[in-house]
Amino acid sequence: MLGAVDIRAAVIVAAATAAFACTASKPASSSAQQRAPLAELSPCSADAETCTKEAQCAAGNAESCFLAGSHYYTKGAPSAADAPRMLAFYVRGCDLGHGRACQTASLLSGERAAVPDVARARALGVRGCELDARTCGEAALRFELGWDRQANGRDSARAREFYVRACTAGDELSCGNVKRTDCEAAGGLPLTAIPVVGEMLDRTEVLSACAGGAILRFELDITGDGKPELFLASTQSAGNAGLTWAIFSPSRPSAACGFFATQFFHDLAYRFDGATSTFQWYHRMGGGEGIFYSAPVSAAGIGEPNEGEGMETGTPEFEKRYAELTGWNAPPVAAADLEELAKNPAGAVWKHLKTNQPINVAPLTSWRCAN
Repeated sequence: MLGAVDIRAAVIVAAATAAFACTASKPASSSAQQRAPLAELSPCSADAETCTKEAQCAAGNAESCFLAGSHYYTKGAPSAADAPRMLAFYVRGCDLGHGRACQTASLLSGERAAVPDVARARALGVRGCELDARTCGEAALRFELGWDRQANGRDSARAREFYVRACTAGDELSCGNVKRTDCEAAGGLPLTAIPVVGEMLDRTEVLSACAGGAILRFELDITGDGKPELFLASTQSAGNAGLTWAIFSPSRPSAACGFFATQFFHDLAYRFDGATSTFQWYHRMGGGEGIFYSAPVSAAGIGEPNEGEGMETGTPEFEKRYAELTGWNAPPVAAADLEELAKNPAGAVWKHLKTNQPINVAPLTSWRCAN
């Protein structure tokens, strides 16, 4: 077990609380502050509440250390002077037994550090898990993906071990990750009977066929040949603005499963205009704004999109444009569980995405993927 003494090697805790809280010391260099005792940091110049938390931290209050570090963490990218100060308080909180402080210090020492210290990041992450099992999921993720941006320190066995710890502590996301990693270790879900789904997962850069979720589908003729294209997406890629759809055309047998294009849009805010052969959609942005797009469609695929100007929601022009995307006779979107599809490709239950009622659609096993 990693003890508190190991963490002290990273940031030494001074015994002289008064020296930190009251004495105006000369500011240390940035590199020196990276491993400096709290007493060697410059006097607090933040707001009164934060300075009080800093003093309480120096006196031995772990939660105050976490809150003091969070003051610098949540206000945006810290300055060169604030970065080592922020890290010092998180490490102090970790040394005093605060699991979340350990995990944040780990992140700042590894993935988000200008010069990562993988060994230190791992030690802090492991310590956090030992203190608070609810934080083990973050340590597990780092063991799976790496402790810095270069993916150093990966260990799949330990990743599973820590996911199990977090799952046992009640973290549902980690429980899902246990299931996913076990699936991947066993070779993944058997998608050979529905290769178009595997092709969709590859084309949309979804994390893994083992990551679960639902497969969404609808059919719409956008090439004008009377043969509807198949639109497929995974909820793994879903966000507020929409998700990435892989489009397959029965008129393109030479492509893998008839692959036609990928397109990002929300299933509640799109429209195909057959008169102009354009695909139109709305992309939600932050701050109550969004952009309306349109792109030409031909037998060769979907062309370059024409980007409209940003438009605030609630304005008359926005309401008019948005109504055009939502007021047409759009095909129903059906959903099926990915794991169920893998186990029962021809008999999986598809349900209407809006009503959650069963919907009659052809099984994906019927989609031709000769290539």
